[in-house]
Amino acid sequence: MTRSLAPSLVLLGLALVACGEDALPPRTQPTTSSSGSGGQGGDGGQGGAGGVGGQGGAGGQGGAGGVGGQGGAGGGVPDPFCGDGNVNPELGEECDDGNPAPGDLCSPECKLLFNEVEPNGTAAEANPWVSPFGAEISPAGDVDVVTFEITDGPRSVIVETRDSGDGACAAGLVDTVVEVLGADGATVLAADDDKGEGFCSLVTVASLSAGTYHVRVVASPEAAAPTFAYRLAIGVVTDVCGDDIRTPAEQCDDGNQNAGDGCGPTCQLEISETEPNDTSAQADPYVAPFHAVLAPASDVDVIVVDVASAGSTITAQTTDAGLGACALNELDTVVEILDADGTSVITSNDDFVGFCSYVEAPGLAPGKYYVRVKAGPLFDGAGLYSLSVLVAPP
Repeated sequence: MTRSLAPSLVLLGLALVACGEDALPPRTQPTTSSSGSGGQGGDGGQGGAGGVGGQGGAGGQGGAGGVGGQGGAGGGVPDPFCGDGNVNPELGEECDDGNPAPGDLCSPECKLLFNEVEPNGTAAEANPWVSPFGAEISPAGDVDVVTFEITDGPRSVIVETRDSGDGACAAGLVDTVVEVLGADGATVLAADDDKGEGFCSLVTVASLSAGTYHVRVVASPEAAAPTFAYRLAIGVVTDVCGDDIRTPAEQCDDGNQNAGDGCGPTCQLEISETEPNDTSAQADPYVAPFHAVLAPASDVDVIVVDVASAGSTITAQTTDAGLGACALNELDTVVEILDADGTSVITSNDDFVGFCSYVEAPGLAPGKYYVRVKAGPLFDGAGLYSLSVLVAPP
């Protein structure tokens, strides 16, 4: 599967709320000088005094007033300085968060700060995680391991690598692989390469019990730069089913714990299909919402649709039920609309949004038609999908 540059998920916002700290630094672009507004022009000069009247006879006419003085010149552009919110490489700055305060991973001298203590390449050497946490992959091949605690569970965890606010993740200058490890420091519970911003990583692990866990960070094998500085954020989230906020342990959360509305009492999607449904003879009737699973990769799901009016149009679209798999290119489907014989393909589509699918068959005669869903060529086992089918009369 190709590497994707995914937007940050809603879960990222949950991580920031859960942590309460380590907000991203202001996004700035490196510049060679600070920008400053010109000073206000000076006030106009005072007019000259009137001339003296002539002697004798009729009084001379008063002289004309003097011309007003010219306005003052605009103020100059201030020199760049540490704390102006711009990264100024000519001053030797590595960061600039717009303040001289210590403790935020950018020193009063605008140098990057790190919390990690080397060596920390194994679980036995792991650094305790604190917020904010700054570290560096250096030298090439370096491995960083941190440890964190869950005091009461089950809780969900969101782990993210970030840059220092200079856009290095998006530029590919920070390219990480992150693994969340169990208490033994060896069992990989979850891993990610590029689901964070740009080439940075974002890992979610649902329903962890109380205990000690580890995070391992390395440079991606495809990293453009083998060494780089990064930040590590860890958010611990409480999963509350029915609060209308989907957290990592939940496939859905519609604000209630009712059954029969597509999102079940435990905030898991209610599967609509009944296996086997691989042929038109076994087809499931379409009901909305329709959730199904492609598993294994050879699985095929067939759904029957009734058309009542001549000239109607069937549209069918696969989505990821709000889980983000289409946009992240993790769900790859092929959708076909079949004729009344259940085998002839009227139309088909592989990729529409990400690797999810959309098809449209217009001008249909009344009768039964079938929608067939199967795995696309890049299917990697993420088989949970939603299907939307609409029959529109002419």
